[in-house]
Amino acid sequence: MKLFDLKAAIVGSDHKTHWRTIGTVFAGDDGSLIGLPTGNFDSEGKPLTKAAGFAIDYPTCNGVIVPRPKKVREPGDDDNRSPTDDQAKP
Repeated sequence: MKLFDLKAAIVGSDHKTHWRTIGTVFAGDDGSLIGLPTGNFDSEGKPLTKAAGFAIDYPTCNGVIVPRPKKVREPGDDDNRSPTDDQAKP
C-alpha cells in the first residue's frame, strides 16, 4: 500500500488544463484500489472482486491517481536535529 494524490483536471479561464491536487488515497503499489469480494469465483476457483470506488464532492471534472512525490530532506531540516540542539551550550 502506498499513498497517492488525487488530481483533478480543471479547465481555467485561459482555456488551459490545470491539475489540482484535491486529496489523497491509499492504494495498491500499482495504483489500483482494493477490490471488494463478490462471493463468486472464476473457472479457476479464484475469487472475483468488484473494483472499489469513491465519490468526491467536487465540480464535475476528469481526474487521475498519481504516486505522491517523495519529500526531499535538506541538511538543515528540523527532523535531523539531535535533542540537545535546542539547549544552549555553556
